[in-house]
Amino acid sequence: MRTTKTLPTIDIRYGKFLVPFFDCYAQNNNSITNRPDNKTILANIKQQRLSWKEVHETILIEMQEVTGLTFLENTIPVYIVPTYEGAFSDPIVISSLQTEHFVDVLTHELIHRLGDYNKEKVSIRGIGKELYKHIDDHIFQDHIFVHAIHTYLYLDILKTPQSLADDIASSDGAYANAWQLVQDTGYKEIIERFKKCY
Repeated sequence: MRTTKTLPTIDIRYGKFLVPFFDCYAQNNNSITNRPDNKTILANIKQQRLSWKEVHETILIEMQEVTGLTFLENTIPVYIVPTYEGAFSDPIVISSLQTEHFVDVLTHELIHRLGDYNKEKVSIRGIGKELYKHIDDHIFQDHIFVHAIHTYLYLDILKTPQSLADDIASSDGAYANAWQLVQDTGYKEIIERFKKCY
């Protein structure tokens, strides 16, 4: 093990108390598509947990190692819901339909989490706003660091360049712009730029 930093427990659970809110949101936006039944949801959560278990230590160790940051939280709940197609980091909410790329999605949200809640009290979002103040889009700004760290994990640690290519290909808008900037500048250069601001 490369680090003596404590690893948080990532508690992947069915977000049963959140489900009614997301069901209502989906109904109001006509975005319910193939809503799984409870048996499928629970089977998917089981698969998501297994996928994460295979790589969780490596990802959490290397995420902290490369950033020099330490997770503030001892336990980070990850709520799985059936009628939301995206994901977000505070709290972490991910769709039960997200099985094939679950580890990639969770890793993305955990990079956000580490940047927002760390023992070193570093504000990655604040640094991004300062370093890239010429960029007006805050989603673009917020994802430069996230994509740089994720690129490092994909290429240097997990050795999965196809997963990186898939992630880039599935992105659009500000997310795609952030990927392009990371590719143009170089992920190692971006990581160092941020770390110099701690």
